[in-house]
Amino acid sequence: LWGVKDPRMCRFVPLWQAVAGAVGAQPAWIIMLRHPMEIVRSLHQREGMSRGRAYLLWLRHALEAEQTTRGSRRAFVDYAALTADWRPVMKRLAGDLDLPLKLRSHKAQQAIDAFLKPQLRHFSFDDETLAEDSRLARWAGEVHGALGRLAAGKDAEAERALDRVAAELDVAGWYYDDAVADAVPREKRL
Repeated sequence: LWGVKDPRMCRFVPLWQAVAGAVGAQPAWIIMLRHPMEIVRSLHQREGMSRGRAYLLWLRHALEAEQTTRGSRRAFVDYAALTADWRPVMKRLAGDLDLPLKLRSHKAQQAIDAFLKPQLRHFSFDDETLAEDSRLARWAGEVHGALGRLAAGKDAEAERALDRVAAELDVAGWYYDDAVADAVPREKRL
């Protein structure tokens, strides 16, 4: 049993699926659900990234993570719940994915407690915040809500909503991807 954690993992799911198949491994995908406004604030604070670029990055990563793992063994984990109390989250995760996690080990619990702390969550927003601004409600709110519904179980309407937003984002990307890429060096200098 081994794991890899990287926020850009969604970009490499097809590669990891091929690697897993080549070595006879059975992948289990864990998709972290975190409020998009928290991620945007973190990216702005840590990287100096513009709000618009951070939302686009979140949308691309969230949509790719869901689409590339659809139909595979996967589970969704709420970041707020994980940082508040990891024990019930990990117990559910181990059961959902049939993972042989040794969660009762005192040594493991101490290591996880030292790693996952509630203060790691620097920003907190509720879901209604996305609905208050029609610009955010359209893509970010819709994707965040659909992922939340998928976390509760199979939901064909949520999948259709995600596919629709992904298609709209692809069309919009044809117009803005080059402009965003051109702005990156300037943004980093500032």
